[in-house]
Amino acid sequence: MSEIGSNFILRKITHCEYSRVVDFFVQPIFNLSTFQCVGAEVLLRGVHRHNIIQPAKFLQQLEENDGIINVGKYIIGKAFEFLQQDVLKEKPDFFLSINLATRQLNDEGFAEIIIDLQNEYGILPKSVIFEITRSAEALSPVGQLNIQRLQDEGFAFAWDDIATIDDVHNRQALAECDFIKLDRDCLKTGHSEKTHQLILAAHKNNASIIAEGVETMAQTSMLLKHNVELAQGFLFSRPMKKIDFVKTYILK
Repeated sequence: MSEIGSNFILRKITHCEYSRVVDFFVQPIFNLSTFQCVGAEVLLRGVHRHNIIQPAKFLQQLEENDGIINVGKYIIGKAFEFLQQDVLKEKPDFFLSINLATRQLNDEGFAEIIIDLQNEYGILPKSVIFEITRSAEALSPVGQLNIQRLQDEGFAFAWDDIATIDDVHNRQALAECDFIKLDRDCLKTGHSEKTHQLILAAHKNNASIIAEGVETMAQTSMLLKHNVELAQGFLFSRPMKKIDFVKTYILK
């Protein structure tokens, strides 16, 4: 069923019929000091016959061509619309974290597309963090310029899936992002000292930390001890439908 669904999704995306086959869930992001929800990560999902298809089933094929650029633009637009209509009116300090593939960033017109969408939906750039996901494609000079252009406008950027000190230095050398997304493996038992050094390296590179995969109070205590305040994981919430997120964290 999932293979049939992923093939169906790819065909529809090829014909730019996004609304029928892609949507997003959100995973809440919490401030560890207050245990209050302050934002959420946008998580792409495929849809086939009312069944949810995980992006691993079709995302790689999209990243091999311009499909990821077109789908990405659609999802970013829907995320901005969600911010404007459902989130910021009630919680003006909330933010959404939105994943980007390197191919999107390397597209020459990407920064202007984002600025146009931001103007269309009337949201403030501070309400958005763009996460740069791991990719086989290298960040090009065009990609670096797009990041700088959007940072100059006030958008924040994060390097995703950071697991080592070398990751911090190598990624920040490519583009100085505002945040480091700490990989969930950093929270495994026995990794505390290495993770501490990674966090120090991030802070020395002028980047704040968002921790992924937090599942226990012990992990929360360790992160707070090392001045990490933002986190997401099953301790707080699994990914949610947008309507449930609004009911639970926006309208309460």
